Amino acid sequence: DGGTGEVITEKKAIQAKYLGSVSFYIDAIACIPILKTLLSPFIKGENMIALSTNFNVLRMCRVLHFPSQFSELKKYLSRKEPVNEPLFRMCIILFFTLLLMCIFGCTYFGWSTAVVDNICPNPDLFKEEILGAEMW
Repeated sequence: DGGTGEVITEKKAIQAKYLGSVSFYIDAIACIPILKTLLSPFIKGENMIALSTNFNVLRMCRVLHFPSQFSELKKYLSRKEPVNEPLFRMCIILFFTLLLMCIFGCTYFGWSTAVVDNICPNPDLFKEEILGAEMW
């Protein structure tokens, strides 16, 4: 329980708290294949694979859980000794900076592969043309 610190093991209470929380909606949006379900009758083949791959970004909305996780981490660390506030904030900023770098890199790669055809070679062609060729 958030107010008393008591551990709740009752399944109904856990379910009621989770269903009423923002975390439930974040997880629900991240788990539903919205575009794949709605567009699957109209788009076929490689286009559907590319579209569903690029829109797996919806799963990344789970990063909205991180602020609450950082506060839990801070509570846990402060049990033993006081937490160095500036250092803790700097670690959080570093984490989110690296996370944004990954998001932008993946987005750029997704857009560039959508524009350029066959940026990743077929594995069979790769074996024959690249590995079969004399490298030196």
